[in-house]
Amino acid sequence: MDCSRSNNFMLFVKLFDNLHKFLWCHVMVDRAAELTIRNLLRPHHANFNKRLVKMPKLYFYDAGLVSWLLGIRTPEQIETHPLRGNIFETFIISELIKSQFNRGERPAFFFWRDSNGNEVDLIVEQGAGLMPIEIKSGKTLTRDSFVGLEKWCALAGDKAMKPSLIYGGSLAYEHKGMKVLGWQQSGELLNKT
Repeated sequence: MDCSRSNNFMLFVKLFDNLHKFLWCHVMVDRAAELTIRNLLRPHHANFNKRLVKMPKLYFYDAGLVSWLLGIRTPEQIETHPLRGNIFETFIISELIKSQFNRGERPAFFFWRDSNGNEVDLIVEQGAGLMPIEIKSGKTLTRDSFVGLEKWCALAGDKAMKPSLIYGGSLAYEHKGMKVLGWQQSGELLNKT
């Protein structure tokens, strides 16, 4: 295991240790309140290729809570934190889930990852179509930012709706037929017109 993966593992251990302490301190909170802290995002089950990762991903509804549990207390700390991308992804997905609930809709959200490490952070079922959404915390994008979307769209074929990428920047534009949105415009992505 390389050093960066080892550090990330230790940060996750710290996160879950602190979460355990937090939940233990709030034993008297009823089960319904406890369940609003986190969300499990399941892998999309369509068998586009046989080597899919099937372990669900854990997201919290409150990126502030996650940051606190990781010891992040200032905006400057999160800018250089090794889990910045994970926290940003948590924030975007939780906001999209909440926007669906606020419209009275039940989110049909999944993710896709194959055994080679190709992934799309969010797959949204909309009718017979599937909308792939990639989430990147950086304020600038590279060609590699789009690789997962390109790979998934090639596998999904006609089921794929227009792919989107939400990033930490502010500009909205098109890139090779993909919608690119700054994080502040991400709420518009799932609005039905």
